[in-house]
Amino acid sequence: MATKTRTKTRKSERCSAVGGNLQADIEARKARDPAYAAAFAAALNRLELARQLREARELRGLTQADLAARLKTSQPAIARMERGHTPRLAFLERVAKALGGTLHLALSFEGEPARPAHAPGKGTR
Repeated sequence: MATKTRTKTRKSERCSAVGGNLQADIEARKARDPAYAAAFAAALNRLELARQLREARELRGLTQADLAARLKTSQPAIARMERGHTPRLAFLERVAKALGGTLHLALSFEGEPARPAHAPGKGTR
């Protein structure tokens, strides 16, 4: 009867065996595919917003249910937002206000510095 020996492999070794260095693969694909690079950047922006929202909520000692109650919405709606699902702009404004902050947007164009979408004191719409 043959005995099977299990060997533990590190995650990095498994990645190498499957397809190499994941970070290098991502960077190579971004370099050759502008649409992929744009989608990747957009996804990172959504995740960064989600991280900021979760961090702001936690720093104020609020649970997802607490924030949901302040916003008159459901806890799952807050969880989705914190996972990177992008809510409507009006909802983000309400979240910022419920957390005691304000929402700031910026527009950026390739080759130009980022600009605020709204300059305070200049009118809104």
